[in-house]
Amino acid sequence: MSVITIADGKVTDIPLGGIAPQVAVTRDDKFVFVSLYDTKEVIQYDLKNGQIIRIPLPGTAQGPIQLYATPDSKLLYVADQGELLGRPVSNEVYVIDIPNAKVISTIKVGKKAHGVVVSNDGKSVFVTNTIDNTVSVIDVASQKVIHTIPVGKGPNGISYWFETGGMP
Repeated sequence: MSVITIADGKVTDIPLGGIAPQVAVTRDDKFVFVSLYDTKEVIQYDLKNGQIIRIPLPGTAQGPIQLYATPDSKLLYVADQGELLGRPVSNEVYVIDIPNAKVISTIKVGKKAHGVVVSNDGKSVFVTNTIDNTVSVIDVASQKVIHTIPVGKGPNGISYWFETGGMP
């Protein structure tokens, strides 16, 4: 991972030891998270003190891809895709308790969970299921899938439009 200081353009490289397909930053700007596909873990990097915490995923994990934090910076949702490196396709999303840096829930969604985004109000999570051609809607309060929406062929990434345009 490389951290770039905007003020002076300084680049700090931080070796993580793994295939890192995605990063996410909490809205409170305290943490950067990195999914490590091959080691089946998520890195929590503290922006203030540079501390790295490795969060192992459950034994059923096949390879985390996209991840997204809730607006209150308390939960991180991690889509576990699988399929690459000869691994089976996954249908799981992991929920990480950010303050405690541990997985607290596993949610079953459609086949080949890939893209994940949280609504601006923090009440819903949307996950693309690439093989099923659907998007699962997860209710944050209950940690359950409340809707499955059919979409076009092979949905991959997903975005949520904010009133200010684009990402918050």
